[in-house]
Amino acid sequence: MNSISSQLNRIRHRFRSQIVEVKAIKNFKHNIDIFGKIVGPFTTGNHYKMEFWIAKVFVKNGFMKFADENEITIQKIQKIANSQSHATDFKKLDPYLYTAINEYMDIVSHSGDGGTRKFRDLFSNTQDLITIRQRKILSLSQVNTSLGMAQNLSEEEKILLSKLTDHVKDWKVYFLDSKRQK
Repeated sequence: MNSISSQLNRIRHRFRSQIVEVKAIKNFKHNIDIFGKIVGPFTTGNHYKMEFWIAKVFVKNGFMKFADENEITIQKIQKIANSQSHATDFKKLDPYLYTAINEYMDIVSHSGDGGTRKFRDLFSNTQDLITIRQRKILSLSQVNTSLGMAQNLSEEEKILLSKLTDHVKDWKVYFLDSKRQK
C-alpha cells in the first residue's frame, strides 16, 4: 500500500533523521543513552549538531533551542504565506517545510509559557499557507505538469500533486474517453 499517510510518514522519518544545529540554553551535565546514541554533556551557550529527533527531546525539556536557521517561527510562516499569495507561480519551499512546521507545532503545544496563544497563531498561519498552496496545486493537477513546474514544491506537496493528478485524470477518462470512442 502506498497511501498518502505512509508516504508522508517516510518524509517525516527522513526529516527527523536530519542533522540540525541547536544551542544549549541550560547546562546538562550528564551523558545519556537515547536508543543507543550517547549524548551529553552540554554547556550553556555552546552549539551542537545532532539528529532532529534527539534535539527535539532537549528542546521540549528546555535544555536547548534550535539555531535560527533551523527554527520555524510564526514570522517565517507569515512571510512565506505572504510571498506565496502574491506570486503567480510556485516559490521554492524547504523540501520538508510542512513536516518541520508540524514538529514545531508539537513542541509549542507542549510548552507551558504562553504556548496556547503561540500554538493558535502558528496553526492559523499554517492554515493560510496550506490554503494558498493547495489552490495552486489543484490548478497544477488539472494540466500536464512538467518536471520544471513541480521542482519548487515541497516533498509533501509533490505527493499531493501526484495523487490529485491521478484522480483528475481518472475522472476525466471516466466521463470523456468512453464518449470519444463512439
